[in-house]
Amino acid sequence: MKIAFDLGLNSGLNVIAYNKLMPNLEKTYGFEVIYDYAKCEWIEKFILDGRLNIIPFALGNEEKVGNFYLNKQLSVCSYCDFSNNNPPADMAKWEKIQINATTMDKFCCNNNIMPDFIKMDIEGAEMPALEGGMKTIQECRPQLAISIYHSNEDFVNIPLYLNKNLKNYHFKLGHYSPWRSETVLYAIPEEIKF
Repeated sequence: MKIAFDLGLNSGLNVIAYNKLMPNLEKTYGFEVIYDYAKCEWIEKFILDGRLNIIPFALGNEEKVGNFYLNKQLSVCSYCDFSNNNPPADMAKWEKIQINATTMDKFCCNNNIMPDFIKMDIEGAEMPALEGGMKTIQECRPQLAISIYHSNEDFVNIPLYLNKNLKNYHFKLGHYSPWRSETVLYAIPEEIKF
């Protein structure tokens, strides 16, 4: 794997793991609309040496401007109005940040990028991002790690959508919390032996 996309980069800690676990990784594109809030100093070296490129906009199913709501008291709690989820009841107290979005297909075409690995944890906006990137995913056949825990619908709809649109992929679930959160759907092309 040479090119990784991290949608929902947050603090960027995954970049450290990517560089340890993917020895041939050349570059990670980190899509994060609130990077200025979330950044950590220990990933700055990856930016300086060119292994990490921060992209300060969202990926969705169309080009548009939207809103991201950040609960600064709970940095792990946020909401994007691109998602299909209902907004949290206390969202009026959260900070509202205007964000720009494009599609993965357009980003990849405009920049001549072919991802080998895509991770998404984007606050319930995974389905629109998948829809806006399906042509790229079908052509490049990357490995996928998609968070599906943001809504009950995502638990069902994302696996069904990927199974319908991706040929010859294996699917696995990973669950990394004693609660409902942190469930990840892995989609791996069958030509990759694991």
